[in-house]
Amino acid sequence: TWAIVLLVAGCGMALTEFGALSASKSAQRSQDARLSGNVAAATDAGLAATSDDPGRAEYWHQLAFAYIAARRWRDAAPALEQAVTRAPWDARNMSDLIQVELVLARAGDAGARLRALQLADEVVQVDPNYPQAQVARAIVLQFAGDAPHALQAIERAFELQPDSRSEQWYLIESQLY
Repeated sequence: TWAIVLLVAGCGMALTEFGALSASKSAQRSQDARLSGNVAAATDAGLAATSDDPGRAEYWHQLAFAYIAARRWRDAAPALEQAVTRAPWDARNMSDLIQVELVLARAGDAGARLRALQLADEVVQVDPNYPQAQVARAIVLQFAGDAPHALQAIERAFELQPDSRSEQWYLIESQLY
């Protein structure tokens, strides 16, 4: 009976490893397809990756990028929410979610506007020394009409990365001044 238990356990591990390998390959196919402009294939591969291994934030992030490439903003937001849930310490996931929420807010989604404001506070709590978190906060606050606090956030980004060559950062700062 022990031999049967070990055989079954071994098969379970092999299936788990196969799922992880399959998910990794699907995520790479999703990225490759997206970068080559094949958004349908990118979406299909992203969905396969998240089905094979739903616990990896990176796979949800890849799926969200595929949705973004297809301009499927309402699908991208929940995929990024999944990435944030699985890696709450990674401000990059949250920064990307903020951008999607702002697109939805510009299209008239009041809930997305509120979610972007909430995320703007959360992202700097997650990683206050990540310059892009400060930039994301500045963008949301600028969108919300809070120029003084947006200016503080973009100035903090420059303090954290004084050698930044980002045109976006300079544009935001000049708009706020």
